[in-house]
Amino acid sequence: MKVPMLSVMQRVISIVIMTVMVVFGAVYAFYVRPWDSGVVASYEAPDGSRYMVVQKDGSLGEFYDVKLFSQTPGDDWRSSYLDHESGSWRNPSLEYDPITKRVIVMESGIERYVVDRAKTAAIGAPAVPPFPFPETESSNW
Repeated sequence: MKVPMLSVMQRVISIVIMTVMVVFGAVYAFYVRPWDSGVVASYEAPDGSRYMVVQKDGSLGEFYDVKLFSQTPGDDWRSSYLDHESGSWRNPSLEYDPITKRVIVMESGIERYVVDRAKTAAIGAPAVPPFPFPETESSNW
């Protein structure tokens, strides 16, 4: 029995659509990593100032917004833009240089942002962080 050409075309189209969906799902899972929302790096300076890098994913299909939250003792948190529509920051860190008094935001070995503490310890607009500061020692995931 000969298979009609239309059903073969339907099968090919179905296979192509399923393949595209699987590839898109894999890219989304491994690049966006929707389970990585939260505080991805934090640092507490000797004077009690706190810094944390927060990434928060949007709804399905949206990438991360990444912000630096900073707070001096007794003051409100402040927020600074770092990145948007970004994949998951895999190796973020906050490094403190005591000589220049700078807090450096690094991501995968690349300097992304600098807070010059000689000018001001907390920067950005007042904002409430979506996640609390880790109450353990400074962490860099």
